[in-house]
Amino acid sequence: MMVIFWTACSSYADTVRAIRHNSEINLAELGAQVTGMRKTRDGHLLVELDKGAGSAVAAQKLSSAIATRLGDAFGGVSQVSQYAVVEIVDLDAVATKDEVLSALWVAIPGSDDDQTAICERQAMQITGLWSTRSG
Repeated sequence: MMVIFWTACSSYADTVRAIRHNSEINLAELGAQVTGMRKTRDGHLLVELDKGAGSAVAAQKLSSAIATRLGDAFGGVSQVSQYAVVEIVDLDAVATKDEVLSALWVAIPGSDDDQTAICERQAMQITGLWSTRSG
């Protein structure tokens, strides 16, 4: 599930009202299927999008639409997504981060022009690569 987090400088109600009543933000055109909207502990707006192949693309389109059409008066938009930690063992001693990342990119299904695959590949990152006692 992709989630977009709206950092509101104004009140929660003003932010929801601005998003709902702005005719330039059409969720259907953006491909976003909203499953929920709620107030966070800090008073910000959290918009949850449906799972699916197009949710990553829809999240990027929605966040850029909110940022450009509502402007800086309401704050900023950032995306929050789920992540997984993958541990790969028994690599050779000379394996680099770029080689591992390239191998993981190949494992993501989708063509080179598939927007969902592109978003998933861009979101992928390696946080650590270290050797063990055995090399």
